[in-house]
Amino acid sequence: MEQLAIFSGTLGLSSPWQVTSVTFARESNRLDITVRYEQASPLACPVCGVLGASCPLESENETWFHEDFLNYATYLHAQVPRLSCSCGNIPRPWCRAGSKFSRLP
Repeated sequence: MEQLAIFSGTLGLSSPWQVTSVTFARESNRLDITVRYEQASPLACPVCGVLGASCPLESENETWFHEDFLNYATYLHAQVPRLSCSCGNIPRPWCRAGSKFSRLP
């Protein structure tokens, strides 16, 4: 469990985001990190402020890539909440300015 907390801190995650698994493939120098959003947490649209009851929560699976996160090619897999209001998506902490993670198609 301590390993997951270290990766959560390194990614700048805080509740309701959490790292749920980390795997490392030494032969390919690849790190895979899985992140989950605790949907039981209250969620409001970051733009209009509408709460989840009026703005139902949906989610989509996303994969993000960082060429050199902790010296490894890193794939971040996340089930990201998406609001059904017309405002858009919830912010992803690993996407902050300078993070170097890019979303894969």
